[in-house]
Amino acid sequence: MPEKCPLCDVAENLRNGGHDDRVITSELNVHFFSMYDGSPVSPGQCVIVSRYHITSLSDLNPMEWDSFSKIFVETKEIINKRFYPSGYKYVCNERMAAGATEEHFQFHLIPIYTGNEKSDDYNI
Repeated sequence: MPEKCPLCDVAENLRNGGHDDRVITSELNVHFFSMYDGSPVSPGQCVIVSRYHITSLSDLNPMEWDSFSKIFVETKEIINKRFYPSGYKYVCNERMAAGATEEHFQFHLIPIYTGNEKSDDYNI
């Protein structure tokens, strides 16, 4: 794990009962949380983040996959109710070489809106 991982800092703060205004999902999911992306390319863009430092989607065990699927559905429902997108683009950049900003598992849900479907802004 890197010396200072900002996503681990957010997760640790949440585990210790702290609050972060960017976090949008309940505390019931023990493996993941969802938050508004700090550098969105589209209104309502969110990122699902692991609560513990893992770097790859392939690191998830079966229980974590179940938790991931539940938070994915919950996050998408929240975005749908607040932003009414026409569709979605899903992005998971694994490792810095692939474009990840941190060496910490994160899965982006990027809402797409009618009229902007082919925008280059959605390439992250």
